[in-house]
Amino acid sequence: MADDLRGMVADARDEALAQIESVADASPAEKGAGEEEAVHTFADTVADALLEGFGESSTGVHVSAIADTADYFNKTDVQGVIQEKVEAKKQADRRPFNEVLETELEEVVTVKTTDHKQDATYRWDFGTATVETQSGKDGRGHFSWPDFRDMYLEATGNDAAKPVKDLRSGDTWRQFVVEQMETKERVVETKGPRTAAVEELQNHIRNATGYPTLGDMIDRNGVYVDVKQADTPEWWAAFGSDDGEIEPTTDNVRRIGIQSQLAQRVAENNGISTRALQLELDGRDYTTGYDGSVSAQKYYGQTVHSYWELSAELALPNEYEPAPETATEATERELEEMTTDTDGETPEATADGGDDGDDGGMGTVGGLGGEL
Repeated sequence: MADDLRGMVADARDEALAQIESVADASPAEKGAGEEEAVHTFADTVADALLEGFGESSTGVHVSAIADTADYFNKTDVQGVIQEKVEAKKQADRRPFNEVLETELEEVVTVKTTDHKQDATYRWDFGTATVETQSGKDGRGHFSWPDFRDMYLEATGNDAAKPVKDLRSGDTWRQFVVEQMETKERVVETKGPRTAAVEELQNHIRNATGYPTLGDMIDRNGVYVDVKQADTPEWWAAFGSDDGEIEPTTDNVRRIGIQSQLAQRVAENNGISTRALQLELDGRDYTTGYDGSVSAQKYYGQTVHSYWELSAELALPNEYEPAPETATEATERELEEMTTDTDGETPEATADGGDDGDDGGMGTVGGLGGEL
């Protein structure tokens, strides 16, 4: 077998050399055409031999002989023609990948999320199998025909040929794919994990109690609410005060604060990082820092506490305590309540006992008086 292939290649080389020599004295045009025909005939035979198992390294001596004799083809040119012939023969029984997309692709389902950072998944339905690609710089495999063709092979088991030559460049292939998407695309929207995390955080804030200081937030595991105080002149106090509480609204709250561990827990619950949660909040204009930053620290109780500063537009607690009790005040209140309860019970008990004592006393006095 190997000897037969070597003989076949050698014969093809000799025929090519003879043809090249026959046009050596011809005009440049005739010489160029003659050499091209000779090289292509030789390359076609070599390609057949390579596909049947002829060693590629064994072609070098024959290619060199052709290149040394021809005026219009060097060694690289001859090798290039051989490679083209090999590829063409490999793809002869396969359909070009662009044709596969045009005829076999039934639908492109684009799954988008509600997240601010828009990620999308593309599901290419070929009827018997589905290929899935992702959006993003590293995920758009459909815009690279070699990658897309490989994914098609893995999903279907069918090996398509290269796209036609005019569609192999990056720009032309991209435009071709976009056209397929425009005619066969169906968009489906789903809630993204970042959206779910923001909604969970909003619900937690609304169901928590708001406090006017960071210390209260830390002590009571609530939400810090920075309410703007009314700007009134000093003389206004002479008219008295209705002692009304300021109701926090998005108009009078500068910012809110949540403890960092809450943000971390919410992120973990939804399978995202705290960085992703921060970016989503910033994308929705729920951050207060000029650069989208949220993290801050508070030194409290001889410990540094981390928390997030966020916009009141995110959410506000449904319950707000503008003046929560201190520990001392709570103790005093409890003592007062205990005293009040005791005082309330004593008169009744004393009245019952007093009636008995007084009656006895009066009887004694009365008796003595009577005796006197």
